[in-house]
Order: sequence, then structure tokens, then C-alpha cells
Amino acid sequence: MTPDPRLRAGLALLFSVIVVGTGGYVLIEDMAFVDAFYMTAITVSTVGFGEVGGELGDGGKVFTVGVIIFGMGGALYTAAVGIERGVDRLLGGVGKQRRMEGQIEQLKGHIVLCGFGRVGSKA
Repeated sequence: MTPDPRLRAGLALLFSVIVVGTGGYVLIEDMAFVDAFYMTAITVSTVGFGEVGGELGDGGKVFTVGVIIFGMGGALYTAAVGIERGVDRLLGGVGKQRRMEGQIEQLKGHIVLCGFGRVGSKA
């Protein structure tokens, strides 16, 4: 199974949101690290337990909106890529085959040069 760069990008975005979210709550709301991590986790997962350590200030509320937007965007993107990969594997690579055929159909005026590798260049 080859690693999908889109899946890696989605996971990297989620990881970044957790790191930035945790750091943001520590800096903006002066939360302890564990509380800030917990706040980020419940915000990104949309559990909605409530605010940790009391009510957030205006800066914390605006920051939370950003964590929600980027966290949910990253989660949905990663889930969509993962589901696409799973379905594609179940169907035997039909999606990959279709994409490749679509790219081939868009090619115009190309020349395919075969045999000009190590052996072909000696002739």
C-alpha cells in the first residue's frame, strides 16, 4: 500500500491544529497544558462538553472558532480521503484507473519515445 500524499496532508493538518490549538489556549487563556490539550480535543471533535477552567475571554472565543473551522475542515478532508482510498481498494482500483484514463484522454500532440534507455542510447 503506497502512502497517499493527500492522506498525509490531512493528518498533518489535524496534528497541526492540535498543536497550535493547545499552544493557543496556553498563551491566550493561560490554561495548563493538559487543560489546553483537552479543550482542543473536545473542540475539534465537536463533543461540546463546555469550556474548561471557566468562561473564555473574547480572544479565546475567536481562537476557538478558528480551531473549530480548521479542525473540522481537516477532519472532514482526512475522512473523505480515507473513505475514498477504502472504497477504491474494495473496488480494485477502479477510481485510479478512471483518473489515469481521463489524464490520457486530455493529452494532445504528445510523442511517446520507447527504448531510449541504457540500451536504446547505444544504437
